[in-house]
Amino acid sequence: MSGVMGLLLAVVNASFAQVNGEPLAAAAAQEGIGFQFTTAGSWSQGNVDFLQLSGNLAVQYRRNFRNREDAEGEMRDRAILSARGLLLQLNGAPFADQRLVHLRYTRMANPRLGVDVVAQYENNLLLLLEGRYTVGAALGWQAVDNETWGLHFGLGPLLEHEVRNVDPEGPDPRLMTNPRLVFANRLNVVLVPNELTLSNTLYVEPRVDDPGDILIVDYFALNAPISKALTMNGNLTVRHDSRPPVPVQNTDVTVGWGFTLRLAARPDPHEPH
Repeated sequence: MSGVMGLLLAVVNASFAQVNGEPLAAAAAQEGIGFQFTTAGSWSQGNVDFLQLSGNLAVQYRRNFRNREDAEGEMRDRAILSARGLLLQLNGAPFADQRLVHLRYTRMANPRLGVDVVAQYENNLLLLLEGRYTVGAALGWQAVDNETWGLHFGLGPLLEHEVRNVDPEGPDPRLMTNPRLVFANRLNVVLVPNELTLSNTLYVEPRVDDPGDILIVDYFALNAPISKALTMNGNLTVRHDSRPPVPVQNTDVTVGWGFTLRLAARPDPHEPH
């Protein structure tokens, strides 16, 4: 049975990390609506009854500045809806249940400075997280944005409410509300034009009234286009929680790879935190 559990953990890491990869692609400059949807599933019955379902949805509306000739490709405002989910069941019982819904609106005062407003829901059975609800806003600075590379910084307040699936007699509270400060950094680099792109998104979120309570999430990806519609990607995700509930470990590292097929314009949402 330990071999089956090990295989399930590998499937969880590979499948969910694969969903993380595409949102890290370099931002597209096109206006209008971009849409992307991927899904996968499997079911086996016999020695082990095993069900796997996963999916990823990203939708974006974008409008660019038009006040001067060289600003045609620079974003004025953008709305993003990103959702993903993974369900694994072993012999009829849930082994992994992970969902995330991320809504973001960005308004730029000029091509370099703007404001992000964010709302997000997340759950993760493996981390004893029944639900995490977050709302926040951040001042953003697009330090660099050209055909070769882009660099963005963000800073602002974030309010987080958690519902945890913990032992009522244990040391961890079931309900937690955390006022946090979020620092965000996004980097996109075209290593080989039309062949290889590197992307990294980093979130650092200390609690305002207790800086020792900190969340750190980092998403790194390499994307290699095979054609206009098909992209091969590899990614690395590191998630650190300084005070997780017992017996959850502080740090998770996930390595994933996969292929993405696009049937519409690239939506370019960065990875939710």
